Amino acid sequence: MHAIFFEPPIEQNFLGHQMAEVYRDGVYIAPVFTSPYYSLGLTAGTSYSYKIAAYDIAGNVSAQS
Repeated sequence: MHAIFFEPPIEQNFLGHQMAEVYRDGVYIAPVFTSPYYSLGLTAGTSYSYKIAAYDIAGNVSAQS
């Protein structure tokens, strides 16, 4: 099994929640409530692009970075 581990810079909101969305190759794959994040089921020799978008309790989502 191939996997990647990274620690997105997730800030806590005013309620103490950490909330972000992970995108792989432009496709939403998972919410992230804590850091670090593990992405499983990857194929060896394949390149992947990851981006993170933060969101708040009201559902506002930042630009992906």
